[in-house]
Amino acid sequence: MPLLFEDKNNPNIQIHLEWSKLRQYVQDTLGHKPDIQTCLFLIGMNRLGEVREFEKEEKVDLIHVGLCEVLLDEYYAFSHEDSELWPHYKAIKPLPALFIKEQETYLKERIIDYFQRNIY
Repeated sequence: MPLLFEDKNNPNIQIHLEWSKLRQYVQDTLGHKPDIQTCLFLIGMNRLGEVREFEKEEKVDLIHVGLCEVLLDEYYAFSHEDSELWPHYKAIKPLPALFIKEQETYLKERIIDYFQRNIY
């Protein structure tokens, strides 16, 4: 059946609707719809508190910071900030082995939660 006739209380439909809302918010703010990696990058930038041009390695580090932030307290714990004020984390338990679609859905849920708590 088409999405319009799905049960809007179904968690998968709710995630899809919230993810679309988040992507539209970022598009309205920055001019393009983000994917998961872009959202993690933006979360990393938000945590670092800097808006500037980043080197390629810094961009990868920001995605990692974003991932740690959305998985904070569940899989990662904040460790410290280095001399350049970059946050560092330690793993507190291993990430579960998930199929790619499950990983995507899980990360979308965590990103949505982060945006609802910290951005909207």
